Amino acid sequence: MRQLPYGRDKEELMVNLMLKKQAVREMHFVLNLTEDSRIEMENTLNFSVDYMDNNQRCVAKFRQIAKEKAFTPRLSIEVEMRGFFVCEGIFTDDDKRQAHVQAYDALFPYMQAIFSQITMNAGLPAMMLEKVRLDPRSVNVPSAPPAQNNNNLC
Repeated sequence: MRQLPYGRDKEELMVNLMLKKQAVREMHFVLNLTEDSRIEMENTLNFSVDYMDNNQRCVAKFRQIAKEKAFTPRLSIEVEMRGFFVCEGIFTDDDKRQAHVQAYDALFPYMQAIFSQITMNAGLPAMMLEKVRLDPRSVNVPSAPPAQNNNNLC
């Protein structure tokens, strides 16, 4: 059972993230297809969240890669974005796991829009990413906090 922080009600303990800003930090695009090309794609993603200011703010780093399954892909898209959040109700590792899922859910539509726009602007059909259903129980929470660098926060 969770201990309540001094002066907090049960209703106040719900994890809540508020997205303040999202920004693309890096983008790579390769297109070497002919008009009649048929390709098989693979997708990978990496998602992490760093907390600061006594868990009242966090930065999510989201990297999505979609590329042709080939030694030298003829189509490859890689995007890294960051999400800057104000956090409430994060006191335990379980709370961080819930926040991790909320951050991914908040940033996925932006990542989807970027991938769709890139492919449409290249004359291809809009690429639809498959949203991963994250299970908070499978989220790995680092034991030691990262070094605090608040220069990029909103």
